Amino acid sequence: MKEWFLNLSIRYKLYAVVIFACLVALLFALLFSFLSQRYLSQRQLVDEVRTLAQVIAENSQAGISFEDHSTLNTTLSSLSAKPEVISARISDLNGTVLGVYITDRSYSELYLEKLPREMLADGAYRFNSNSLEMVQPVLLDDDTIGSVYLLVSLTGMQAQLLQLAGAMTALLVVGLILAVFLSNNLLAVVFEPISRLSFIMQKVSQEKRYDLRVQHTQQDELGLLSTVFNEMITQIQGRDRDLEEQVERRTHDLLIAKEAAEAANRAKSAFLANMSHEIRTPMNAVIGMTRLALDMEPEGKLLHFLRSVQTSADSLLVILEDVLDFSKIEAGQLILHSQAFHLARLLENVMSTMNIAAIEKGLALNYQIAHEDMLLTYRGYDLRLRQILINLVGNAIKFTEKGQVLITVAPVDLAIGKGVALQFSVQDTGIGIAPDQQNRIFNTFEQADGSYVRKYGGTGLGLAISKQLVELMGGGIWVESTPGRGSTFSFTIE
Repeated sequence: MKEWFLNLSIRYKLYAVVIFACLVALLFALLFSFLSQRYLSQRQLVDEVRTLAQVIAENSQAGISFEDHSTLNTTLSSLSAKPEVISARISDLNGTVLGVYITDRSYSELYLEKLPREMLADGAYRFNSNSLEMVQPVLLDDDTIGSVYLLVSLTGMQAQLLQLAGAMTALLVVGLILAVFLSNNLLAVVFEPISRLSFIMQKVSQEKRYDLRVQHTQQDELGLLSTVFNEMITQIQGRDRDLEEQVERRTHDLLIAKEAAEAANRAKSAFLANMSHEIRTPMNAVIGMTRLALDMEPEGKLLHFLRSVQTSADSLLVILEDVLDFSKIEAGQLILHSQAFHLARLLENVMSTMNIAAIEKGLALNYQIAHEDMLLTYRGYDLRLRQILINLVGNAIKFTEKGQVLITVAPVDLAIGKGVALQFSVQDTGIGIAPDQQNRIFNTFEQADGSYVRKYGGTGLGLAISKQLVELMGGGIWVESTPGRGSTFSFTIE
């Protein structure tokens, strides 16, 4: 019940409080009036019966003195004019009944008994459920010679009280109806400001309408609440305006910074491309002349010097190619060309390119295809696939002192109609990579350990470029490694 009342709207709560207060006040007033009227009615009846008993007592003095039953009965017969008198009797001091008046024989046993002693006091009376009993002493020269007993019905008084209760009930109903009518009109003074405030608050909360304001004219608490609410909305609106201006300024600054960064990136890419081209042209000449000199079959230290020049030139050319690819990827200018290629030829090409480096370190370089039916012609980005494999195989050879490097290819299941996906893995038996370093090695210019640069060389671009190329081809790349036992780099392409 309490929870139900608490969930009511404030309008119905105020109605309930007002109606309940009016009901309690009316009930209290009507109950007090009813009890007062009942008391007054009883007092009036007692006074009337006492007067009647005194008259009969004065008229019974002689009859009691001479024990004249006939005279006493005649005196009592005058009570027939009072229909509310049920019965009466006149007794002497010994309690002997000398005269009787009876309208209802069901009370006859009362007149054969002696009156209780406590009822002989002057004007003594007693209310029963439906009757009033009264005893009036009969005095002669200030001496009590007998008593008059009257039994009066309360039916008339009770009927009047019942009518009064009905009238009061009707008055209560009318009062409640009037209270409802008046409260509906008077409480509107409170409801309407609250309803307006609630409506505006819902609009502000749901529609973010911070331009709305609560209109009010009161100077009471509701007026103060509306004023404070309006001030709060004004502050929020001002704060939002300031935030919007700050966002606009920062967006403008970010756009300028973005354009400047893009311009700088374009300039860097152009610079790297130009530098790569400018360096690669004389480098190709160095490589070509070195090969020509080697074709002349030099001997001794000259042969050693020429091979060192060729190795260094080839390494520098690979670095230039990586830098150029990295700049193109960053600038979003790297274009992938899809064409048909044979998987076995691609792997043989990688093997022939990297086999000399593997033989120089005494490593076995092999490849393995999961199924013979995979020796088919595929369509994809074979040049970039070859570049990724060469990067991974080159790293595997670089960081492996003994054992082998194995290239494996296996199919990957795709949904129907999605084409064919292949998973390439390059497994080595090298130094391995610590678990906390495995996520860093795919970052630009990152290696697992800074000491590797001094010992093994490299720029840290190979894996970063491979990762970006794999992602451009719709795949993913990852590594599984155990320090001291080797690493397996795997990637998928569609």
